[in-house]
Amino acid sequence: MSIRSAFSSFFEPELLEQERASLVDNLLVTMRTYSRVGAQGRIWERPGALAVYSGRPGAIFNSLLLTRPASGEAELAEIFAWANEHYAEAGARWSLWLVEHFVAHELLGRIGRLLSNYNVALQHRSIGMCVDEPTVLAPTRPAREFELRAIVDRPTRYDFSFVMSRAFATALPTYVDAYEGPHYWESGLQGYVAYLGARAVACACFRESKDAIGIYGVATLPEEQGRGIGETLLRRVMQLARGQTGKSRFVLESSERAAPLYRRIGFRPIARVAVYNELS
Repeated sequence: MSIRSAFSSFFEPELLEQERASLVDNLLVTMRTYSRVGAQGRIWERPGALAVYSGRPGAIFNSLLLTRPASGEAELAEIFAWANEHYAEAGARWSLWLVEHFVAHELLGRIGRLLSNYNVALQHRSIGMCVDEPTVLAPTRPAREFELRAIVDRPTRYDFSFVMSRAFATALPTYVDAYEGPHYWESGLQGYVAYLGARAVACACFRESKDAIGIYGVATLPEEQGRGIGETLLRRVMQLARGQTGKSRFVLESSERAAPLYRRIGFRPIARVAVYNELS
C-alpha cells in the first residue's frame, strides 16, 4: 500500500487535517530557532511563506517554508524569487522544506524546474509522522543501559554535534558551527545525549508548539545502531516531554530507513516533506 493510500485508509479526514496542521505548526516554530544561530540571523515573512536565515552561508540551516497551501505555480515562482533575493543579499545559500500537501499534486512535478533557476535541487524526501496515543511510551525491547544528559553546556552541545555528524555523514565543523553556541538552545528546543561511559552514542531533541511536541535530531552512532539505544532514548525523551508539557501528540519527519523505528513506537504517516538544497 502506498503512503498516499495509507493516509485515507488509517485516518478520518478531519483528524488527518488536524495532525498535519500540528506537524506544520511545529516545523515552523522549530525552524525559527535557526535564526538564533548567528548574530546576523533573522526571519523574513510574507503571505504564504517564511524564510529563516541562520547567519551562516550554508544551505542546510537557511530554510524557506510555505505557511499555507500555494494558490498555483505563479505564487510559487513569486515566493521562490522573493526568498532567493533575500538569501542572495545575505550571501547565503538556502533550502526549501516543502510539506507537499501544500502544493496541488499536478504542480509537484514542476517544483524542480522552478527551483533550478536558483541552482536548488531535491536532496531527499521524508515522511511526516504523528502519534496521539500515550500508551506508545511502553518499552518494546531491552537495550543497553546508558546515562542520559540534558544539553545544557558546551561539552554536551559538542557531543550532540559529534553524534549528528557521524550519524548523518556530515563534516563535524558544520554541526559545531550551528549547535555549539548557547543561543540556539535558548528558544525552547530541549536536547538530550545518551552516554555509554564517557562516550556519547545517541541524541534526540524535542520542541513544544501549540498542540504538539516535535521530535528532532534523533541520531545514533553507526556502530551502535540496531542495539535498541535509539529507541530507548526516544521513549525516554518522549516521557520527559509529555511530563513537562502535558501534551501527548508527537510529530516528526522521518527518513524511509528510520520509519520502522517510529512505527514501533506508534507513529503513523500523515504527510510527505521534500527538502531541496541550493548546490554549492
